[in-house]
Amino acid sequence: MLEAYKVAQLRPDLEDEIAAIVPKACWLNPDEFAAYYVADGTVKPITDDRTHLIGGNELDAVSGDISDSFRKLLRLKKQVA
Repeated sequence: MLEAYKVAQLRPDLEDEIAAIVPKACWLNPDEFAAYYVADGTVKPITDDRTHLIGGNELDAVSGDISDSFRKLLRLKKQVA
């Protein structure tokens, strides 16, 4: 969504093609966006200053946490009552 906005800014002639991939209503202006990692009583910005995208390491860590929680919930769901 951030990247769609950025590509559209660089190549306005491709706006329709970009919108076919990511609807324009979902585009996010990097100058109006912030992302943070909250854990253990701390808050840390995770947006890369150079690319204005969310850092991959942070996404990987959060994805792993979410996957672990989801797997645990599925195990509970499958338990016999």
